[in-house]
Amino acid sequence: MSVDSSVSCASCHLPQHAFSDTVAFSPMVGPTAGNLNAPTLANVAYHPYYTREGGVPTLKCRFWFQFKNTMNLISTYLIADRMKQDSDYVQSSQEVIASA
Repeated sequence: MSVDSSVSCASCHLPQHAFSDTVAFSPMVGPTAGNLNAPTLANVAYHPYYTREGGVPTLKCRFWFQFKNTMNLISTYLIADRMKQDSDYVQSSQEVIASA
């Protein structure tokens, strides 16, 4: 999902590590070095805040923060277009919507 397609969420959120990673600083796209590690996604719905310093108040904000900063993506249209091109993702999304 990164702007240059070199990094995805799964690049850092590893299932075998509680959907986190094993390095102090996760990679970022572009010339800027990372300054945070990938936080776990386990039980993320119950977290009271989404960065150690508490600067990101909602999960929705955290998601967009990651896409804009780590992946260097600023267009939600680009994300949507990429997801629409993956037939498995489209089918899975439709199944989730149908079961809701």
